[in-house]
Amino acid sequence: MPHGGEEDSDSRLVYPDVGGLISHLGFDDPAAAFAWQAGGGVIWEVTERLTFDVGYRFFQTDVIEQADTTQFQASELMFTLRLYEPFRGLLR
Repeated sequence: MPHGGEEDSDSRLVYPDVGGLISHLGFDDPAAAFAWQAGGGVIWEVTERLTFDVGYRFFQTDVIEQADTTQFQASELMFTLRLYEPFRGLLR
């Protein structure tokens, strides 16, 4: 059973200015940038109660200009083993 998705969002960098330290370092304006992510994967049903999931997700932001110009991106490869109703035998 394939699954996938795509999402757009507005990524915001939010931080508390503890003791004025952030302002002292020159980060007195919050930064915002457009962010997006896309992903997909496959789920195999091993048994009626056990599935194995392999998925991939890529996340990226546009350039964030503040003290330094920065762009963030991340890739994730995920392996998941799911057991449905693991305590079903205890309910008898």
